[in-house]
Amino acid sequence: MAKAYQVLRVQPKTLILGNSRAEVGLDPNFPGWPQSARPVYNAALPGTGTATSLRYLRHVLDANAGSPGNQPTLVLWGVDFMDFLVDPNKPSPTSNTTADNAESNRLMTASEGKRWRQRLRDYAESTLTLAALMDSLQTLANQRNPYAIDLTPLGFNPMHDYIKISTDEGYWSVFHQKDLQYEKTFERLPKGIFSASGDTSSHWEDLKEIMRLCRQHGIELRLFTYPYHVHMLDTFRKTGHAQKLELWKLAIAKAIADEAIASGKAPYLLWDFSTLNSAMAEPVPPKGDHKSSMRWYWESGHFKSELGNQMLEQILTPKK
Repeated sequence: MAKAYQVLRVQPKTLILGNSRAEVGLDPNFPGWPQSARPVYNAALPGTGTATSLRYLRHVLDANAGSPGNQPTLVLWGVDFMDFLVDPNKPSPTSNTTADNAESNRLMTASEGKRWRQRLRDYAESTLTLAALMDSLQTLANQRNPYAIDLTPLGFNPMHDYIKISTDEGYWSVFHQKDLQYEKTFERLPKGIFSASGDTSSHWEDLKEIMRLCRQHGIELRLFTYPYHVHMLDTFRKTGHAQKLELWKLAIAKAIADEAIASGKAPYLLWDFSTLNSAMAEPVPPKGDHKSSMRWYWESGHFKSELGNQMLEQILTPKK
């Protein structure tokens, strides 16, 4: 609920889309943002996929339909391999009828004529309920807690709570717990990137629609893959997904090229940060070491803003 409203208050020139990897890794206050790209809002939402990214983009465009000058001019979208996995033996709808985590996006799912009702409901729920009172008291109690879970006004999660967790438990334990969790998750996930109906799925249609909307509204779209730590890459290997990761990246590049040919415009830019490099191979401190810190990663699936800043330097200064 907070991001659906805050993104409209900020009226960003740059919109960051994606899931929790983008929310904790890309800082809207990064000093390298050009003035023309500010303000920047991180609309990435944990636990969501392509449908929610599309819905957030539509949400912002619809809200500013009467004021084109308030619309974003740049969109950075983190595309995640696991969001595109489908069962190749089952037909898949070519469009998502519901967004991921739709309960958190009710303002965006409401029809235009019913938005005022949804606003009243949201304001009442966030101010006049017992849950709102308890949240307010907890917020006050956490004012002097440097490790409290937080979200900046520009939508960025600084992961203050993980600073304490990694100190108390050690990075080895954090990585170990998350690696086991990721392995169980990927063992359950399908191993295809296209549905049985052909070289598409609802996720690929979401990608095409985001590209179409950005083209229609004159928005510069820059896509990027995430820098998975080698532990995560090893999980892909163990669960039989490693080969599909490479095929998926080629398919993303093809989709971008196809859109450029169809529109007669220059292709959108794609940065592949999932190719192994020294940062992704950062060693994890040994078991029992509670003092050593990691420079680039919180755990194998989420990178720190220090690495995100290096990614932004490349994304914001593309080579000619």
